[in-house]
Amino acid sequence: MKDLKALLATVAGLFVAGSMAFAAEPRIEASVDIQPTARLSADEKVSLSVAAGQILNHVNKAREALSDNNRTFAQQNVNKAITLAETIQTAIPDVKVSTEIKTEKKDYKHTEMVKPLVVPVYEELNLLTLFEPVKRARKEEKIRKGGLVSDVDVLVSRALLDVGYSQKMLKRAKLSLDQGNPKVASGYLGDIQSNVILEQVAADFPLNEAQTNMLLAKGALEDKRYDAARSYLEKASDALERFARSAGENTQKAVGDMRAEIKSMANNLAQKDEVAREKITTWWDNLSGWFQQKSPWVARQK
Repeated sequence: MKDLKALLATVAGLFVAGSMAFAAEPRIEASVDIQPTARLSADEKVSLSVAAGQILNHVNKAREALSDNNRTFAQQNVNKAITLAETIQTAIPDVKVSTEIKTEKKDYKHTEMVKPLVVPVYEELNLLTLFEPVKRARKEEKIRKGGLVSDVDVLVSRALLDVGYSQKMLKRAKLSLDQGNPKVASGYLGDIQSNVILEQVAADFPLNEAQTNMLLAKGALEDKRYDAARSYLEKASDALERFARSAGENTQKAVGDMRAEIKSMANNLAQKDEVAREKITTWWDNLSGWFQQKSPWVARQK
């Protein structure tokens, strides 16, 4: 028995020593370095989100027009969506991605330039029902594949549009319309709708509401509608208060500071019109860092 215990102790010691050696000298190591060639400003991020929302808006209108056999209106909306996709492609800076993998005998290095084209969608002014056609398209796709559809009937905290994929499908839809194949064109447009990435995180809903009201306030300021702007800012502040209840201590303090700034600014909108618009854009951008489902802007730009 003593010999067996000694043997087990020796084996255990070798295992620990081997594990320590393995930890000290890994067989393979990998690193990825991501460097944007330029950084987007807060205004540029908002503009890109609005443009992505408009792409989806035109896709929805085009598909609806095809269902009504109105090919001319469908073609007009497809062309506008293509123009927006090209605009986004031009505006988004390239990202340099460097990958390095090392082993004892060989090293691998690769660098390439990529363009991050998954863009958060801004549901412009909450007046465009962008997501209902998207949900219908996803439901149709699931039914076609014989799957369950209950998971598409949910609230959306935010959505992401793959602009690169959308541009490819839009060009195919345009070609199909030119060739007199509206059914095929509608299928390509449906592919765009069903591939929108919908995020459902309950904790993010107040942030989404706050961002929307901030942009509504900014629009009201541009039209000199100061009472309306003040009302939107108060709604944004109320949404932030709800968000803070489930946030961490550090975030709660940051939310409190932002709400104090909003209250101060809301009382002097007419006197600080331009400053207020710039501040609202900064607030909108800062909120992106608090979402539980992180925005691509947070991951790649900060």
